Amino acid sequence: MTLDVKVLSQETIKPSSPTPNHLRNFTLSLVDQYAPPAAVSLILFYPANNNASVKNDERSHRLKGSLSEILTHFYPLAGTIDNNQFIECNDEGVNFFEARVTGRQLSQILNHPIPEELDQLVHRNDFYREGPRALLSIQANIFDCGGMALGVCISHKAADASSFGLFLNNWAAVARGDSEIPQPKLGQTSLFPPKDVSSYVPFGASPIQKVVNKFFVFNAGNIASLKAKASHKSYVEHPTRVEAVSALIWRCALNASRTRPGSVKSVSVAALAMNLRGKMVPALSNLSFGNFMIGVMATTTESAPELHCLVGELRETKMKVDDDYVRKLQVDDGLALLWNSLVDLNVRHIKGELELYTISSWCGFSFYEADFGWGKPMWITSVNLVTPNIFMLMDSKCGIGVEASVTLDEEVMARFECDPELIAFTSTTKLP
Repeated sequence: MTLDVKVLSQETIKPSSPTPNHLRNFTLSLVDQYAPPAAVSLILFYPANNNASVKNDERSHRLKGSLSEILTHFYPLAGTIDNNQFIECNDEGVNFFEARVTGRQLSQILNHPIPEELDQLVHRNDFYREGPRALLSIQANIFDCGGMALGVCISHKAADASSFGLFLNNWAAVARGDSEIPQPKLGQTSLFPPKDVSSYVPFGASPIQKVVNKFFVFNAGNIASLKAKASHKSYVEHPTRVEAVSALIWRCALNASRTRPGSVKSVSVAALAMNLRGKMVPALSNLSFGNFMIGVMATTTESAPELHCLVGELRETKMKVDDDYVRKLQVDDGLALLWNSLVDLNVRHIKGELELYTISSWCGFSFYEADFGWGKPMWITSVNLVTPNIFMLMDSKCGIGVEASVTLDEEVMARFECDPELIAFTSTTKLP
């Protein structure tokens, strides 16, 4: 049977206290302004509630009440954005949907996740309508067994991965009844003051017919073997798990793309999402809310690069992002120049002159700590059925493995998933 998700109710959740007048206009930073006008989503799966103190029919009530409370601390999320300059903190609220899931059991989804079905568990419509756009949307999906999938969709204009994790964990802490809730640090616009970006144009899409999203699991044993294979004294002797996994996926995607009939590309670029919080002087706290991530480019011109060579490219690119690099982004037109270079690469990619991939690691952001009072998530994932050439890496529940969500052109994916090297280090079965 196929998954069937039926929305039963919709409610607007507003902050429990009105936003003060002096906070009503939240100025976007320049990094926010250059962030893509798209939504990022997570789906958190929870088992049937066996805790007698929190009955199943109380879950939604607790989620709504705690969401109302936490929105007073993350007040921009209850507003709208329209002109890429400000968030109007008008307390319009957040849409909260309740849905019933039938057709497949929670255990079946966890054992064999199908991205096209999982996409029904998040509500994205608010993010693509004309005019002022919502910044946050919640969908609580209840299975017949009593399990829950919490689909959370947030605008990239408001938050990056670190901020997303901060919001989720603070919301969960309020739901649990914790007495001390870390206060987010908002309004750090002065670090990257806004500018006139009226000429800003989001990335265009490649002229492809169909995008396919699939999951690949790297367990602890396979990661150890992969890191050993990716190690090289002349390049990187001790690669991280993220570097090793990123290099393997990049290599396999590169090979799959170049075996396409008529392919003549000789340049492959991987845009790495880099968190600037720890690179600044002084370093920013992880409580800093907003966008503090940028894209930096690793490039190879080799026709068949070795794994350790790609690891070397990734490490070298990351090491360039230091406090001096960040200072240059903050002055004059440093950030604009970086953005324009990314736009240029994307244009060349659309023209077929090079391959362009985006690697975004969400490892280490503690998403699995989101306990709303009925235990930590069994599994957390994200689905991308829109944008091709995206590799998203997340921690497995044990914190040692890596789960990769890979989105490619349908034809390229067919070759990618059959790569013997990829098969040797992965499975398509979710980690327990």
